[in-house]
Amino acid sequence: MRNIIESTTSMGRISEEIRKEHKGFMEWNSASTRHDHHSIVQILIDGRDPKAVDSEGQPLPTLVYLSREKRPQYHQNFKVGSMNALIRVSSKISNGSIILNVDCDMYSNNSVSMRDALCFLMWRDALCGMKYSKECQREWREENERRGRGSASVLEESYKVLASCSYEENTQWGKEMGLKYDCTVEDIITRFSIKCRGWKSIYFNPERKGFLGVAPTTFLQSLVQHKRWSEGHLQHFLSSHCPLIYGYKKVPLKLQLSYSVDDLWVYSAWLCYTMLLSHPFVFLEASSCSPRYGTCGCCCFPMSLWPSRHTA
Repeated sequence: MRNIIESTTSMGRISEEIRKEHKGFMEWNSASTRHDHHSIVQILIDGRDPKAVDSEGQPLPTLVYLSREKRPQYHQNFKVGSMNALIRVSSKISNGSIILNVDCDMYSNNSVSMRDALCFLMWRDALCGMKYSKECQREWREENERRGRGSASVLEESYKVLASCSYEENTQWGKEMGLKYDCTVEDIITRFSIKCRGWKSIYFNPERKGFLGVAPTTFLQSLVQHKRWSEGHLQHFLSSHCPLIYGYKKVPLKLQLSYSVDDLWVYSAWLCYTMLLSHPFVFLEASSCSPRYGTCGCCCFPMSLWPSRHTA
């Protein structure tokens, strides 16, 4: 797979062998670009097919390739727009009520993480009066069959419109439906709005971490990431979804304050640097205001900014 990706990138186009192997790639023509192409939906693995099994004979889940339509005259809303298009197509092809969104810099570290999450959700539904039995399992299967009627090619063509550029026009998508737009930290603003509607989170810290992420490897990458986070958090605080205003009488005050502290963390960073620039010698001197060199937990500052007063 790595060799295929590298060869495709170097050629700048998809080879004929790959086009023939995957029907979805055949729809990429010479006029298509990353920012100007139509919707592409292909069911790679049809879970309804009895032949869709792994090497051990276990049934495989449905796997769908989706590339939403992109046109220069439409704003795409980046990853959030992709997620909303994926939600719409997935809701029609499958009956799944749970969505797991994993970024490209994250990976699963515990195979039972999803099972743990489902247990919490089922426990919540059980408190609301839902009962789970064989009848419930049969209802899920019937719903899956009802949604999945028709051949794979028919489903692919009929659901392309859900990933079109014009589908969200004059709708509540990105506002009251799906992930919210107009904020670079879409997960923060969406999560807070959901909590204001009554969602209750559960803190679960298993011994084996469920998911791990890959941190930036260079200083420039770290700066870009923190710049994006700081801008997004500040956008959230200054928007109509400000924790102190939008969350008033909807969530506890301590939750409002915790979100506000996170949203304003960029100012605390500037305050810290202002103190460093205003009183550099306080930190350079062996005073009680700062830890001595070599002590546990000592913080490192860019000492080259000021003349050193210590010799080797």
